[in-house]
Amino acid sequence: MKRKFYTNESIPAQNQGRAKWQNLEEVQEDKEFRDWVTREFPEGADTMNEVDRRNFMKIMAASFSFAGVGMTGCRMPERSILPYAKQPEYIIPGVANYYSSSMPFGTENIPLVVETHQARPTKIEGNPSYKPNGGGTNTFAQVSVLDLYDPDRARSSRDGAGTKLSRSDVENLLTKISEEKSAANGAGLAFLAESSGSPTRARLVKQLKQKLPQAIWAEYNALELNSASRAASKILGNPVRVVHRYEKAKRILALDSDFLGSEPNASASARGYIKGRRVNSAKEAKNMNRLYTVESNLSLTGSNADHRLRLASINVPAFAALVASHLVPNATAPQGFSEKEIKWAKECAADLEAHKGSSLVVAGSHLPEEVHVLVIAINQVLQNRGITIDYVSTPEASQASSIESLTKSLNQDKIDTLFILGGNPAFNSPASLDWVSAQSKAKNVIRLGYEEDETSNPTVGNKPTLVLQSHYLESWGDGRAWDGTYVPVQPMLQPLFGGMTEIELLARVAGEDVVNPNDLVKATFATISNQSAVRYFNKWLAEGVLDNSQYQTSSANFNPAALAAIISRYEP
Repeated sequence: MKRKFYTNESIPAQNQGRAKWQNLEEVQEDKEFRDWVTREFPEGADTMNEVDRRNFMKIMAASFSFAGVGMTGCRMPERSILPYAKQPEYIIPGVANYYSSSMPFGTENIPLVVETHQARPTKIEGNPSYKPNGGGTNTFAQVSVLDLYDPDRARSSRDGAGTKLSRSDVENLLTKISEEKSAANGAGLAFLAESSGSPTRARLVKQLKQKLPQAIWAEYNALELNSASRAASKILGNPVRVVHRYEKAKRILALDSDFLGSEPNASASARGYIKGRRVNSAKEAKNMNRLYTVESNLSLTGSNADHRLRLASINVPAFAALVASHLVPNATAPQGFSEKEIKWAKECAADLEAHKGSSLVVAGSHLPEEVHVLVIAINQVLQNRGITIDYVSTPEASQASSIESLTKSLNQDKIDTLFILGGNPAFNSPASLDWVSAQSKAKNVIRLGYEEDETSNPTVGNKPTLVLQSHYLESWGDGRAWDGTYVPVQPMLQPLFGGMTEIELLARVAGEDVVNPNDLVKATFATISNQSAVRYFNKWLAEGVLDNSQYQTSSANFNPAALAAIISRYEP
């Protein structure tokens, strides 16, 4: 039976009371709303003003018919739930399992312990077997497990036209490119990759260059994290890496360096710094370390500083020269600083000099190499080498080309096949390069990527062929911690969408007989550890570190007096 709706107008004025509305349409006196409110049912239903038995039976019969048609859809689908025919080893519902692994992070790997439930990673923590970090890790590693389950990650490989490619299609494509380029000694082939600390990748790149000598291998990082090590390598004449020992430093000067937050090896740095701040009584307070920071924006390191000087980043190189003028022989002070800044630098330098052998000066990775040269000279004068700072010998780095050189070759039409391994150069490369336009010059672009981003979908030219990249939690690999300790990357589960690892792609393009990532890592482990037995490999996987595999301290020397000439280059 039709219900009648009453609006404020249909109620006698004396019984209306305060005006009330159910929605904005009623307030606005909308005509469509008035038409809708006059009827309860769809169009035509308001014509049935009286109960009509014949019409009522028609409507009910139609309702029963529709109910009968969809009756089967109203049932809950039947599914068979079967127990394990054979209980998987170590898997108990509700009980977590823990596995060691490591997260690739630039040129270092962060040792981790991954918590899993029913073979699914759920939580990440640092590996306590790696002593420098003491079981700690950083925020990037903590949240990396979310990337594994990211709903926006690519689900399959595809060609430039968007057609889905199966695993075998990708393998056939890589085999075809390998055969064609092998016949041409690699002419017209180029790779652009991010820096990596993986010994297995370094070995494959070396073999790739031997088999395809005319191929170009280039590396590019959106953020520079190795300026200090590169500067030290040039001065000492050998490839080295700078390792800071904050736990032994009583006076620290940080030049635009957030070593507690965003710098490489931040977990070990924070742990060492806090160790130097810890005292047991007020009498021991004088033994606490003291931190001086010079920075433009407030960082985690600056918020913990005892003395902080705010200075524009562009003036930090000159300020480093100002501090060096009080410490390095024959160094001259740059001009243009205020009296406050000059006094601050003088007192800081005096405090550093009063703690020779227990002081430390560090500079941000984004600063020019010349600033790191000054820092090396200051630490040498303060006799900090071997105590608060070490230069450890590293393997010879691959002679990678720059992205600028690769862009030039692309614009000259010298490259017909381009591999882009990770990264997102279309988004974060220098605007002056116009990378997207250069990328379109290659006839065949293969992108090993994790998602559909700017490089996978460029605004100029055709889409590259996307080869789905595996997450590190579903990949086999290896790497080096900041001090050189050899650590594994082992999968927690099978690749969710059948992705491919970087080392597997390189092995296939290089035409290697062994392309399985697990076998590739085993071969590298046998070389580094001098142990080929499976039990040693399994022990390495279980503990997450290879004992006594860290880099050895370099014995090379340099003369800091020869570096003083560059101090005068910087003016604020």
